[in-house]
Amino acid sequence: MAPESVPEWVRALALARDDDAVSSALQAGDPGAVDRALLYLETDRWGFRTGYVKQRLFRYLRHYELTHEQRRRLHLVLVACVDVGDRSEFGEACRCARRFEPDSLRDSLMYRFRSDDLGVSIRAMRMLTTLRHPRLSEDDRDHARDLLLVWASGPRVRYPARWVSTVVRRLWASDWGEQLVAVAIAQPGTPRSHGARQLLVSVSRPRAVSDGPPAPNSSAP
Repeated sequence: MAPESVPEWVRALALARDDDAVSSALQAGDPGAVDRALLYLETDRWGFRTGYVKQRLFRYLRHYELTHEQRRRLHLVLVACVDVGDRSEFGEACRCARRFEPDSLRDSLMYRFRSDDLGVSIRAMRMLTTLRHPRLSEDDRDHARDLLLVWASGPRVRYPARWVSTVVRRLWASDWGEQLVAVAIAQPGTPRSHGARQLLVSVSRPRAVSDGPPAPNSSAP
């Protein structure tokens, strides 16, 4: 059968099997698979099940010690994840950033954190707040809180995602909570009121062990 006559779904399935081979080798502890995994992430293939493959690669990479050159390559991959848009693998990319914190990653993220593109700045903030040492000034934290309110006030946000709860807890301050309550009450029916309520709801949900400080009015010690 000529290649051009092969159905698209057959070719997609064959590529998916090749993709699985990379993640399986990495999961099995093969150090030689690290460069193959980085190449896959650098190429950023887009197709059937590629998002799931990227999630697994980011997850398994955390169990390896990377060379300086591999960390440099990972840095570029992580920054590309911030730039490219909302993807299913972004949460795992953030955890990978926390594990390695490649040199200069924070500077790249801070630049994007101040971007005029809301999506880019939100993703940069998510990755920044995942780092062990984000070194955010109070002005940076205020900017992050403003970004969250703008994002939560958007028309597509009906229910807060789990990452929102985690980030809100990491940025929480009692005066910010009071401001959100004031916005929610004073501007009923507006997008900002909706956004403020969403952020308050997100921080009141049951807390995971690693989510951060207790929610306001929590009975936790």
